[in-house]
Amino acid sequence: MLPVLTGLPDLARQTLTWDQGSEMACHHLLEEYFADGIFFAPPASPWLRGTNENTNGLLRQYFPKGSDLRTYSLADLRAVEQRLNNRPRKRLTWRSPARVMDAEMAGRAGQRCDDHANPPRNPPAARASVFARR
Repeated sequence: MLPVLTGLPDLARQTLTWDQGSEMACHHLLEEYFADGIFFAPPASPWLRGTNENTNGLLRQYFPKGSDLRTYSLADLRAVEQRLNNRPRKRLTWRSPARVMDAEMAGRAGQRCDDHANPPRNPPAARASVFARR
C-alpha cells in the first residue's frame, strides 16, 4: 500500500474516509500519508461514502464478498485497478476516474483543494489502487 500512497500527488492525499470495518484496525499506520487525517463514517451511514459503496459493488464483479485477496498476484490486482480506473462512469459525465483525476491534477498543480474559493462540489475519485478484475 505504501508505494500506492506515496505515488499519489499531495492533492490526492488530503483525507481518507472509511467505514467502521475491522480492515482499518491499523489505520494509524496510514495517517501520516493524509494531510488532514483519516475519518470514520458513523455506522449505518453508507450515503457518507457513496463512491466507496459504488466501488465496492464494482469490485464484487471481480472478487466475491469474502474473497482472500492474498490468493491474487499483484499483477492481477493491478489489472483490475486499471480496468476500473479507466471505466467511464455516468457520475463523471461518461469520463473515466483516471481521466478526471489527470485533468484535476493538471489544473491544480501545487495547490490544495482548500486553496480555492470554490472547491469542486463532487471532487473526482482518487486513482489509488482499487483492485482489478481477473
